[in-house]
Amino acid sequence: MKTESLHFTLGENAGRLLVDIAREHLLYSYNPQKALEAITNSLTGCPKDIALDIIIGKLILLVDKDRVTFNCVTFDPEIHKGIFERLDAEGWAERKLLEMKKVSREWSKAIKELEKSIIKSDGKFEFTVKYDALLKYFYDGTADNLIDPDEDDTISLMCGCVKGVRNFIEECFKTLNIIDWIYKNFPGEIPDGYAMLPREVKSLSNEIFELIMGNSEIEGIIRKNCIADKMLTSYLDSEQDIRDVISEGIKPVDILQGWSAGWLSPDGEYYALNGSIANMLHNQIADALVVAGIIPIGRPEDGKAIDNRKNPDEWLESHGWVKIHGDWILYDGWNRAQIPGYKAVPMTEKQKEIIYKYGQVCCNGILKLGFTQERVSAARFEMTDIPMLRKYFDL
Repeated sequence: MKTESLHFTLGENAGRLLVDIAREHLLYSYNPQKALEAITNSLTGCPKDIALDIIIGKLILLVDKDRVTFNCVTFDPEIHKGIFERLDAEGWAERKLLEMKKVSREWSKAIKELEKSIIKSDGKFEFTVKYDALLKYFYDGTADNLIDPDEDDTISLMCGCVKGVRNFIEECFKTLNIIDWIYKNFPGEIPDGYAMLPREVKSLSNEIFELIMGNSEIEGIIRKNCIADKMLTSYLDSEQDIRDVISEGIKPVDILQGWSAGWLSPDGEYYALNGSIANMLHNQIADALVVAGIIPIGRPEDGKAIDNRKNPDEWLESHGWVKIHGDWILYDGWNRAQIPGYKAVPMTEKQKEIIYKYGQVCCNGILKLGFTQERVSAARFEMTDIPMLRKYFDL
């Protein structure tokens, strides 16, 4: 069999194309690991810090005269502007936050309009629905015209609204994770505070909850007719449980009971709630810790008072608390050293011991560590010395 040798050369814009692919992974797929791998897998031996500088645009890739290798040079705006552009991380983050606020207001308006259509002028809740057809719709979601157009499909609109808000909130959290990742990996590129969930997004969960739970007649009919819509039922049940816990004052719980999400303090106290991402569990726990006095409202710094109520998550991360969501373990203490004015906070032996037990009992012996969710056995985690654990949580 005859074989041929094929030779390829790099196009003039190959370096810019490679960077565009990496930024696409970061800003649109919300996957910083793939963004880094787009650079490091293409440039053999390229270290992470160089890859980061290439992604942000401090360094650029120029095709060599041989058309098969890259030259990595410092970006000079007078020479390279128009051909290469630095990543405008602050501009991107600002646009995404403004978009979150805008979409939140649109959802809020839709919720209010739905409420008007449900609650009649006399305060009664009236509509009819083909129960069997609706039930079938929620089971397979594929058949058409399951609800008679002459009938009122308010239940379908209600469930669609809840699902839509839930999906939107999930998208917001993905975006905030990337903003936070950029903030910590590229000091100075994004201002402090940009990784906070906008107030408008936080209020959506309450508005949905009040829409349904605020009227017992609506609640009863929704629960009767939407039994197959587990996502809606679970969301509402979790929201009620969360409100009950917070109203009584949040208290430490047994981590081995398998909570959905929680914060683990340096001395081993675990504060947790059950629910889905749409219930914004970590945010609600952090807010409850402020109310309970565990997070101080403010602290003096350079003569200024910092209000921790605005971003209690930031206080927890900077004071060595571990963020846990199912089998996913996040710890930002070591990464704080990259932010001006902060110092590294190692994980404590107590936290390590509790996470090991949690992994064995609640996660089938396997944990996902750090932003990259590297799978590590609980046993290996327990045997690793504290300083060596840092590699799993590096951004």
